Amino acid sequence: MKQYECMYFIVQHGLASWILRFARDHGVFGGTIFYGQGTVRNFWLELLSLNHTEKEILMMVAEQGYAHNLMALLYDELQMWKHNHGISFSVPVNKFIGGKHDSDVQENAEENDMIYDLITVIVDKGKAEEAMEAAQEAGAAGGTIINARGAGKNETSKFCLMDIEPEKEILMLVTEKEKTEAIAENINKMMDLEGHGKGIMMVQEISKAYGLYDPNAKC
Repeated sequence: MKQYECMYFIVQHGLASWILRFARDHGVFGGTIFYGQGTVRNFWLELLSLNHTEKEILMMVAEQGYAHNLMALLYDELQMWKHNHGISFSVPVNKFIGGKHDSDVQENAEENDMIYDLITVIVDKGKAEEAMEAAQEAGAAGGTIINARGAGKNETSKFCLMDIEPEKEILMLVTEKEKTEAIAENINKMMDLEGHGKGIMMVQEISKAYGLYDPNAKC
């Protein structure tokens, strides 16, 4: 049975389209680009109001071998071991329909190194910063905030007899596994996510990651 991975590349503004072209040249086709805002906890950056930077998030799905091969190539191509040169990670996908890639790329036989988690928090617009602060209090280094729009059954309000779908924010955090529980618990405590309509949070295991924490090692 084929195994699939959903890859995420979080890079500086303008690079995602280049990565899409690079991926196509290496047998992986198609992807979706989101625009977000990176947050980093640093005293001098905050003092200069430079702690929030524009980011592009590229999401692509491919067979596991293709995904890991592409991520390894881009780690070298983009020099992700250097500070602020982007990060990439992938999470397992149970089923994938649609899309295509070449059939002559050899699958990698390597085992996954699940030492990181992806925490995704979806809250009302303006609340993601609070969730980020809660995460940092528990040891998170930084994250990426994406604007979105709610579309659930209970996510509409009325204005002049018209349905209004409130805007949402998505906070994405890549955390070391030993810190995940404490970070998730503090976010839940500060944001009261178990309260009605306060938001949702999910945690996924990351099977492969590049450009995180240790600048001299591939995860």
